Amino acid sequence: MLIKEIFYIPNIIEYIRVGLLIYGIYYKSIIYFIFNYILDIIDGPIARYLNQTSKLGCFLDHFIDRLTVCIPAIILIYNNNFDIWLLFTIIESFTNIYFNYCVNTSHMKHADNNNWLIRTYYSNSRYNILSYVSLVPYFIYSPLIYCAIVPEYIKHLLQCGVFIYFMIYTQKLKLWVK
Repeated sequence: MLIKEIFYIPNIIEYIRVGLLIYGIYYKSIIYFIFNYILDIIDGPIARYLNQTSKLGCFLDHFIDRLTVCIPAIILIYNNNFDIWLLFTIIESFTNIYFNYCVNTSHMKHADNNNWLIRTYYSNSRYNILSYVSLVPYFIYSPLIYCAIVPEYIKHLLQCGVFIYFMIYTQKLKLWVK
């Protein structure tokens, strides 16, 4: 079964995302990151439409999402561009993968939690503004800082979004550690 899943169309999209990530890092071009995120948006619906969902696809999607934000952050810190939000990005990426795949604890099981922040973040509302306000800056912060010279006010706006995600993430960690 695993051999068949390797060639699922959504998984092939994930392999393309790895290539786009490599090109984006090598050429320091935000356009590769944008295409990477566009493919990330469409791979899930394609998997469901073609009935090609799999544990491998779920892992690849999640892992490549984390690599996309983590690798530029590591390179920036390595090149002495330290930023506390880049460090948070790296820590979040590794702990998220650890808890989701090594400990097998999903944050999605806590959508009905008593904590208002977790409940709001994981509500099924299509227009959950908290998700967009925090996740979009989180996912574009390190690639954007890596690829472009960003005006300080844009950088600070993104950092505010990353801070909101940080607050949500600390609540997720509390749930995972229990």
